[in-house]
Amino acid sequence: SSHGGYTVSLERTGFAVRAHEYYRPAVEELDLDLKPCQYELDLRPTEEDEAALRAYLERNCAPGETVETLLRREFVSIDADKVEYHALTPWREAKAGDVIGGYTQFYGDKQGSPYYVNRKRNIKLAMSLMDQTVIPSGTEYSFLENVGPVTSGKGYEVAGITGGAGSGIGGGICHTSTLMYQAALSLPFQITEREPHTDNGANYAPLEFDATVGVYSDLRFINTLPYDVKMEAKLYPETGAITVMFVCMETVDSEILADWDGSALDIQWE
Repeated sequence: SSHGGYTVSLERTGFAVRAHEYYRPAVEELDLDLKPCQYELDLRPTEEDEAALRAYLERNCAPGETVETLLRREFVSIDADKVEYHALTPWREAKAGDVIGGYTQFYGDKQGSPYYVNRKRNIKLAMSLMDQTVIPSGTEYSFLENVGPVTSGKGYEVAGITGGAGSGIGGGICHTSTLMYQAALSLPFQITEREPHTDNGANYAPLEFDATVGVYSDLRFINTLPYDVKMEAKLYPETGAITVMFVCMETVDSEILADWDGSALDIQWE
């Protein structure tokens, strides 16, 4: 390529999109133990459970579908010079300016057709409103209070809505709230409010790792760390990627960090 021949191969999270429709009944019927990996929010069954899942899909998949297409992994190649690398520092070892958590997703160039152009605009607006937000230690962050109101007056447009709800103002912003939720799970924040789209989740996130926002739902979490954090939200149109990162805002004494369990904060734990 024009970039020296170097590319980065990134694996998309979860199984193929259609497989999401089978997760819930498969988990309930087979009592599968699907858990996220330690380093990525990606559902990977054990070999024994994968064999059971394959057998289930063979019995239940729709005409024209095969188990292999449902379980295939998807990869995306990106020119290396278009990828930014951010080494994560464990939060107990962080100093001011260190990136301590985050997550990246692909928002899909044509996803949400026929309103995909509006969907991309909504995602771009939401990401801009998330970017550079400081969350003080011990305080609760609300997605809707910071990114909303989701109205045309705010700049949001009509686009497709995940979960079979057709289209509406702000379609696509749930992709950003889901991304924020996944990034928040990389740290010991307390999630105080989060709702899935449907029992089958969203097709851009592993089951149980999506977060819908709207009239009756919000994404909220408390910064339980002993220092303020800054949220950085970036959109890369050339690669179709969106990233949320959390950055340590101050250097705290190492002895405080070593013993920190959040009990010093005035938080009503559930």
